Amino acid sequence: MKGHLSLEELKKQEGKIFGDNSGRSCFTIRIINKNEITGLEKPVPHKGYALPAFRPGSTFDVVLSIQSTPEFSLEHLVALFELTAILGGFGKRSRRAMGGVKILKKSLDSQDESNQNDIDTAYILNLINLFSSYYQKNENTIINTYQGTMQQYPWIKEIEFRKKTNKNIPVLTSNVTNQLHGRQGYPNNLAHANGQSRFASPIIVSVLHNEDTPIITTMNTVPFNGSFKADSSLQTEFKNNIL
Repeated sequence: MKGHLSLEELKKQEGKIFGDNSGRSCFTIRIINKNEITGLEKPVPHKGYALPAFRPGSTFDVVLSIQSTPEFSLEHLVALFELTAILGGFGKRSRRAMGGVKILKKSLDSQDESNQNDIDTAYILNLINLFSSYYQKNENTIINTYQGTMQQYPWIKEIEFRKKTNKNIPVLTSNVTNQLHGRQGYPNNLAHANGQSRFASPIIVSVLHNEDTPIITTMNTVPFNGSFKADSSLQTEFKNNIL
């Protein structure tokens, strides 16, 4: 969300929040009251192998504690955790709609519990605007509006949100990935892992509402070795096949 900052300034802000060589993070995370349902799941549905996983229905509580500063308060920490849960996932294949979690309710300072079921573009934008004023909503899309020079690292270009569907988004995403994987330009624009060379996908698919509502976050594509230019047409085709 901070693509307008220089790399030096970004690292400085990250260090204050997440910790660096000069100090620890300003916050801690604890997981309690775990109700884990485990089993084997296919991380790549169109392939046959399965791995141990937490299955749907598992629940747990996350306790966030912080030494607040004017720049990063408890409100910021809660918003950042929510954005992480909404726009991403945890574990393997998290950029391909796997590892999603749903926040059932939240409580600040043990008060004012509220359900978190009605998430839309306006809700997501309000969270983002706590960190950056350079985003605005255009129908079901959130876009970056900064007019200056943006930096060469992954920053959020846009977030596309679609209404509930009758499709299983993790399975659909895996199938679309499989369909496009052999296309020229795929490794340079939609991820690859070849030996020591790895390139994380700048297109991140996540889900809401029991795996049937897609959200796609498009990051700035940074060439992993400077030898190619991003092909937005292939990325657009990938997204359109899901949205």
